[in-house]
Amino acid sequence: MAVAVLQEGARIALREIERIEIAAFAGNPEGLLDAAIDAHLRAYRDEGRALMALVRTYRQLPPQLFALAHEALHPYLDRWAAIVTAVSGGRLTDRAHADAVCMILFGAMNATVDWQERPGFALDQPELRRLFRTMLLHGIAPSVEPGAPGHSPL
Repeated sequence: MAVAVLQEGARIALREIERIEIAAFAGNPEGLLDAAIDAHLRAYRDEGRALMALVRTYRQLPPQLFALAHEALHPYLDRWAAIVTAVSGGRLTDRAHADAVCMILFGAMNATVDWQERPGFALDQPELRRLFRTMLLHGIAPSVEPGAPGHSPL
């Protein structure tokens, strides 16, 4: 059963990300990133929760299941690496760096979705996508002007 859930989670993730035609977003890195974030969030929140289950257990899997999950998720990571490379305008050429950017983004998205499901969370899905895009494309410092709504002094 565990193997079936792992494979289903990877299948759903890949199905969603493969719907994106990277070349169709030439000259529109923000649109490409938004489409990729939306695809990831759809896969993560799929009603069967297979990707969510895979992500939550990934590092605790026994070595054989970890290897199977890693192999099943590799095409998904390959696609995401191509997306973040395209979003960077080709400046992000090192695959290890592209993978690190993907892992940072996955961690932020997955943890936020988990947190979002708790009572009292005020941001809807489009607002979350906008925040993720802004953070990745511009960082957090320039995205909120002092005194603007959403500004929090450190």
